[in-house]
Amino acid sequence: NDDKKNNNNKDKEDNNNDDKKNNKNDSKENNKNDNKNGKNRKLGKTFVKRAKTIHNHPDNLTPEQIQQHKHYSKQRTTKLITTMAQALLNPLQDDFKIGTIGSSVAAGHDNCHYDSYESQLQRTLSSIFQSAGMNLIVQNAGEGGGCGDTHENQVFCITHNVSPDVDIIHYSWTYFEHGGAEKARESLIRWGQQMPKRPMVHHLVARGKANTCEGDSKENAMLDNTYAAYGYNAFCIQTGLYFGGHDYDKEQEEGINRFGWQHVGDGYHNTTRYGELEEDEERRNGLGTVYRNWHPGP
Repeated sequence: NDDKKNNNNKDKEDNNNDDKKNNKNDSKENNKNDNKNGKNRKLGKTFVKRAKTIHNHPDNLTPEQIQQHKHYSKQRTTKLITTMAQALLNPLQDDFKIGTIGSSVAAGHDNCHYDSYESQLQRTLSSIFQSAGMNLIVQNAGEGGGCGDTHENQVFCITHNVSPDVDIIHYSWTYFEHGGAEKARESLIRWGQQMPKRPMVHHLVARGKANTCEGDSKENAMLDNTYAAYGYNAFCIQTGLYFGGHDYDKEQEEGINRFGWQHVGDGYHNTTRYGELEEDEERRNGLGTVYRNWHPGP
């Protein structure tokens, strides 16, 4: 009887362990599916981080450094104005070209080609250039991360990926950049200066911090200052939205994460400019998706 009792207890214990194991596996599988479907992307306040130190913030600069910082900003603006003026006043130039290199973010993956960043930029600004008798061409040389290239080697093939005579270079390798990425961007700036029109480099960041666009990196701040005269600049999607004044932190406390997967509406608009003209509701809402997944939406 004691043997039977012990065996029964052992069977019960084994069954309990099997149940726990199965429940644990089911939980893992459910979490995996939820991650895949974006359900677990409703993260808390730390989803969009805040930099503790901003190297180029006025509060951290002396009066002399603030004046120098303003000088750098003026240099960037002057380079942009000069680049556009030279193109518009050149009787032999009919096209203004912006060449984009980068990862799947630059390529516009998980979006229609029509809705990609480059296509929208070209449509948005074309009328301005056409009024001056010039065509705007925005080239898309973005590629998926599975291709084997990264920011470390694509920059050296800039004249093979986009036209050698581009007026501006756009660069976006957000999810692949880690320590030392500034070296690759510096190489791109310097290679650009050997191209016929010495194009400026604009860095598009798919993420960004709530209170700065890369200013928390000392190396990046140095890159900004050193190459300001050549027009180097950066734009962070999330930082730009935060700077618009919308209170994303408060919304996240209420469980609303506009930067989560598949969320429609960035707090300012619920669709794109051309989406407002769409009669198809599904298409109109789809155009308002902020992040498809890790890829930005339209």
